[in-house]
Amino acid sequence: MHEKADIIVDKHRGSGAIQLLDYSAESGIGRILHQILGPELDRLSIQTVFTAHLASVLRPMVLSGRGIAWLPQSLVADDLHAGRLVLAGPEQWHIPLQVRLYRDRSTLSQAAEMFWQAVCDRD
Repeated sequence: MHEKADIIVDKHRGSGAIQLLDYSAESGIGRILHQILGPELDRLSIQTVFTAHLASVLRPMVLSGRGIAWLPQSLVADDLHAGRLVLAGPEQWHIPLQVRLYRDRSTLSQAAEMFWQAVCDRD
């Protein structure tokens, strides 16, 4: 099990209208984000300027200064450390997530067993 946070990041702190790089309605992160923060976000002046299903699509757009996005901390840790991105919202906007993998007890295909072993070796 890995516990990480989805954090809101921006290339720089600025003023003016909030330009949001959002997740599509089909995205798991998007559903979680809007379930937890939806009412609070509705009170803000936010303009959604781009929608994607994957965080890996949103990250380069944030890096190019096109808006803010909630991105997995594991995806942007190096960018934050290097100063390419900054946190763009209060800590209560950080969304803790747990990722858990489950498998059948029976023997899996060789590829699946190799994948499972690689995951177990990371812990």
